[in-house]
Amino acid sequence: MSENSLPFLDTQIIIKNDQLELCKYRKPMASDCVLNYYAITPKKYKISTLKGEIYRCRHTTSNDKNCDEALVNLKKLFIKNQYPSKLIDQTIAQIRENNFEPKNKNNLLKEEIKRHPEKHYTLALDYNSNRCDKIGYKLFRILKSITPSYKLNIAWRNQTVSQYYSPRLKLSVDPFCKPGVNYIFKCVCDKKYIGESNRQLISRIKEHNQPSSKTAVSEHIYGTETTKPCNIYLDELKNTYGDKPNPKEKLSFITKCFSLKQSNLNNYNTRKVHEAILVTLEKPPLNAQVAHRNLSII
Repeated sequence: MSENSLPFLDTQIIIKNDQLELCKYRKPMASDCVLNYYAITPKKYKISTLKGEIYRCRHTTSNDKNCDEALVNLKKLFIKNQYPSKLIDQTIAQIRENNFEPKNKNNLLKEEIKRHPEKHYTLALDYNSNRCDKIGYKLFRILKSITPSYKLNIAWRNQTVSQYYSPRLKLSVDPFCKPGVNYIFKCVCDKKYIGESNRQLISRIKEHNQPSSKTAVSEHIYGTETTKPCNIYLDELKNTYGDKPNPKEKLSFITKCFSLKQSNLNNYNTRKVHEAILVTLEKPPLNAQVAHRNLSII
């Protein structure tokens, strides 16, 4: 508490003359953006947003003076979001007349639906323009004149851009750029190697492509002092890119021999367990001389 005042959520608790007083509170860094009046959203949802904030002004204040002050600030906020001043005043006046108590229409409607479910229907429609409000109202009037005994509720559902472009509006990550991976190398000669890396797969592939790295894959391809290189791999590389392929061509060729088995394994032990499972199942010959965890699968 500072200067006899304590903010709690959207309420300011103040001590005056040894009594508690409540005021509406907004954080100094709070955004002034609410649902814009010209947003592509059903009008009844915008009015509901306004009504909810009006009720909040009353429930977070302890006297009429503080409530009136909160409503003045609320009006300024909604005017910034292009709500008509007249609409705000009318809505506040209606709620004042009802003594800031919500109407029991929803409870009465629920009871009516329970008694006569066959007379109540909900029609779900896509909302893609503010013109839909007028069309929905005309549709409601027509059905009411034809079937006055039945009650129709139109439920609007917004259309999102992600439905037409991407489920998450996020470009997919290339498999070779994913970190924390288990991967498999299948040589042109059909020999396999299974490995793991905390870095991006492409970074690990570049290491395997360097004879100086002395990995199981590079030693298989380029050979060592005691073992011969894989002539089948080198012959295929020569047939594809000629006698003297450049580093970019070598990387492109070896990358085609790799495939991703599992990604997003940021934990070392988890990657090692996955690697052990794959080695046990695949039994790759190039892993014979490489240390890895032993695993028994029953």
